[in-house]
Amino acid sequence: MDHNSVISHYGRLDRRFRQELDEMTDEWGVRVENAETHEVNTQ
Repeated sequence: MDHNSVISHYGRLDRRFRQELDEMTDEWGVRVENAETHEVNTQ
């Protein structure tokens, strides 16, 4: 995925990222409210 695709699909990527985090942390009773992406490698 190139940089322009990341930017144009940000909403969809954000929803997917939240879904994955929720699935991984649900059994602990934890909900991640904030996460930051510091670098995107598109290669």
